[in-house]
Amino acid sequence: MGFAINKQIELISTYGMEVEREVSWPQSFEIYAKAVKRYGATSWYANKLVDYYSQLANGLEDGGAALVINHGGVVELGVVASFPDGDYASWGDYADYCEGARLYWENTKCVNAKILRVSK
Repeated sequence: MGFAINKQIELISTYGMEVEREVSWPQSFEIYAKAVKRYGATSWYANKLVDYYSQLANGLEDGGAALVINHGGVVELGVVASFPDGDYASWGDYADYCEGARLYWENTKCVNAKILRVSK
């Protein structure tokens, strides 16, 4: 994919049983967004992802990029929490294998998100 693996972050490897009880994978982006807005374990976890992604983005040079690979559910939660005003219904189902999102950051704020799908 053009990037060397230089870190493994426990935060993005799994979201744990508390989140799983609130919203189990697989769900659509819209369902994950609703779970984040309930302010339980899912909201807490998703906002930790936003903090991590924001720090990562702020550490990049202008025009730089980072590739983050994680598991189902983590992708969707991080995207909807990072970009809280998205049109989630139009984004469709969950991110399947080799799918994800591109997040666009300015300073400490995600200003856009694009869902990346594999052609089938």
